Amino acid sequence: MRFTKTNSIVEYLEKLQSEFSEKIAFSQLVNGQWKFKTFTEFINETYKFARYLKMNKFDKNKKVLLLSESRLEWPAFTFGSILSGATIIPVDIKLTPDEISHIITHSEPDLICYSPNLAELLFNSLEIAKVAIPILEVSQESLDQISDIKTTELPDVSGQDMNILVYTSGTLGAPKGVMTKISAIMSQVNIYHDEFKTQIDERLLSMLPLNHLYEFTGGLCLPLSVGAEICFANSHEKEHLMQCLQQRSVTQMVTVPLFVKSIKDGIERNINSLPKHKKLLVRSLLKLFSKVNSSNLKRKFFKEIHQKFGGHLYRMNVGSAHLSKDLITFFKSIGIELYEGYGLSETGPIVTTNTPNFSKPGSVGKAIKDISIKISDDGEILTKGPHIMSGYYKNMELTKEVLTDDGWFKTGDVGSIDNKGFLHITGRKKKMIVLEGGKKVYPEEVETLFQHHNDIQEAVVLGLNSKNIGSENLNSDTLYAVLVPSADLVENYDGNRDEIQKSLKSISNQIIKKLAPYKRPHHILIFFEELPKTTTQKIKVTKVKESLVLALNEQIPPEQYCFA
Repeated sequence: MRFTKTNSIVEYLEKLQSEFSEKIAFSQLVNGQWKFKTFTEFINETYKFARYLKMNKFDKNKKVLLLSESRLEWPAFTFGSILSGATIIPVDIKLTPDEISHIITHSEPDLICYSPNLAELLFNSLEIAKVAIPILEVSQESLDQISDIKTTELPDVSGQDMNILVYTSGTLGAPKGVMTKISAIMSQVNIYHDEFKTQIDERLLSMLPLNHLYEFTGGLCLPLSVGAEICFANSHEKEHLMQCLQQRSVTQMVTVPLFVKSIKDGIERNINSLPKHKKLLVRSLLKLFSKVNSSNLKRKFFKEIHQKFGGHLYRMNVGSAHLSKDLITFFKSIGIELYEGYGLSETGPIVTTNTPNFSKPGSVGKAIKDISIKISDDGEILTKGPHIMSGYYKNMELTKEVLTDDGWFKTGDVGSIDNKGFLHITGRKKKMIVLEGGKKVYPEEVETLFQHHNDIQEAVVLGLNSKNIGSENLNSDTLYAVLVPSADLVENYDGNRDEIQKSLKSISNQIIKKLAPYKRPHHILIFFEELPKTTTQKIKVTKVKESLVLALNEQIPPEQYCFA
C-alpha cells in the first residue's frame, strides 16, 4: 500500500476511509472479550461527532475537555473535536481532582467528555472547580444517540494556531497548557513513516496514555496512517500486556524503559533457573548474537522467548526516560530492536530518534527531518522547526522565556551532540544539584548506574541542605539515593528486611566506586514500595523528595523504609 503524505487532517482521514475501510483499526479487551472497530466505523463516528459539535455552535473559539482512558471511542471524540474547529484537551486520568480542577478552570472548556469509569473523578473535580459545564459520556451509546445532520458543513481547521491543548504532567512542577497544531503532528507522522516504514499488516500495542503526544503521534496517528491495527491496553499490569501481545500477535509498541526492564528481568529469571550447563550455553549465545545482524536467525534460536510475546514482536520505540545500553544489547541479541528517541510536549513531540538506518546505543538519535538542534553556551539543548508549539496557553511571559527571538526553543535539558550528529542527554537543568563547593551533579547520571543493576528496581538521587532539610535552597551539601529493591531480591530473601538492607548496601558500595567522589551519594535510603509516577512512568521527583524529608524527620512508618 502506497503511503500518502499530507499535513491535512481532512486528507488524512479521507485516505483512511478510502484505502482501509473494512480493515480493523482498533481492538481492546472489554469484559474479557475482544471488541473491534473498523476504519469505516471509526471515520463515520468521527465525522458524526464533528457534525454534532458544529450543529451545537462549536468552532475555533470552543474547547472540548476529554477525560478518558484509552478506549475504542477515544479517537472519534478526539478527531471529531478537531474537525469541528474546536480545541481538544486530553487530560491525564491519573491526576488528582485538585489538579484536574486547575486544568478545568484554566482552560475553560465548553464541553467535558468523560469515560463512565471516571465519573466520580470528574464530579469531584467539578465540585472543587465550582463551575457548571455540559458533559457527555465517552461511550458507544453516546456516539449512537447524538443527533446528526449529514449536510452540516465543517470548517477548514488547517490555519488554526491551536487544535490540541496538552497539559504537561511534569515531574517537577505545576501543569502547563501546551498549544499544538494538528498539522505539526501530521508532519511528524510523515517523517516517522520514512524512517520506520510500518506496514499495513502490522499490529501495535498502545500501552501509554493517549493524552501524551508521544503516544498520540507514534502509537495512534502513525499506525493508522498505514492501516495497521492498534490494540489498546487496559492497564500496565505485566500479565495483561503479555495477554495483549500474545492474543493480538503484536509486532510493535511504543513503551518506556521501566516496562522493557521488567521484561528483561523476567527473561533473566528464567535463564537463571536453568541447569548450570544450559544457563552457560544461553548466556554464550546471547553474547554471540549481540554481534549477529540476522534477526531471523536470532528469533529461531530464541523461539521459546518470542512465543511468550506472541511470536511477532520485533520492534519497540522507547521514550520518557533514559534507556540503558544493556537493555538495547540484550534485546538485540534475541532479535528485538529498541529505538530510543527524545522530545517534549512542547516539541510536537519528537525532536530526535534512533532509527533502523541510524542508531547509536546510549544516544537519543539524530534530529529528524526539518528539525534543527544545537547546544547553547551553557550546555542546554535548543531546537527549532515546524514541530515547536504555538506557545503556553494564557502564559505569554513563560512562552517568551522558552522561545528565543529567532525561534529556538529552550528544552531545559543539558546534553551534547557528537561528531556523527547523535544527541546525548546529560540531564535536566532544573534537576541539576549544585553542591556547596560549586560542583554540579546531574542526578540522571548517578541514577542510571543504580538502575542498571538487576537487584534495583528504581532509583532517585536528590540533594538536600542538611542545615535546613526540605528547604528550596539551591545549594545542597548532602546527596541521597532513594532505592527500591527488585521483586526478585525481595523474594530471594523472603522479604527479610535486614538481608535486603545488607545486600543493597553492598551493591551500592560497589556502584559508587565508579563515580567521582563528589558525585557519590552520602546516604542510601531504601523504600519498600513502588515510587509515585506519572502515567508515562516517570518518577515524581517532588513526591519522592517529600517522602525523603518525612523519613529523615521520622514522620512516616518505619516499616516503609530503612537506611542502607
